[in-house]
Amino acid sequence: MVGEEAVAADHDQPAGGRHVQVGGGAQPGYTSFTPFDPEHAFAVVDVLKGVAERHEVSPARVAIAWLLSRPAVTSVIVGARKREQLVDNIAASDLTLTEQDLTELDEATKLPVAYPNWIQEGFFAGIRHPQ
Repeated sequence: MVGEEAVAADHDQPAGGRHVQVGGGAQPGYTSFTPFDPEHAFAVVDVLKGVAERHEVSPARVAIAWLLSRPAVTSVIVGARKREQLVDNIAASDLTLTEQDLTELDEATKLPVAYPNWIQEGFFAGIRHPQ
């Protein structure tokens, strides 16, 4: 997520960034063999930037702090290339996110319901379950 250059406002990929080096776009809409929705990813980055501005820290620090706040996450693997990035990543453990921050990040990172669950949700939407 943190690279040599910031992603432009129109979400162009920076030259020499890891996404360009690794992803390559095997198929339209895919960065490798896994599905990837770039618009959703950029929307998450926009929220990270907003939270980062409020705390006057980097979006990477916010992302790591948010991951560390998740109950199911026991550790975070960082990929710093430079000493400054490593220092910033480690400082995420000292960042306390507000309830507003956590809510914004939780909402931004929600994924659409996958098949077959979306069928089940639609099918059972009008049925009341006994209590």
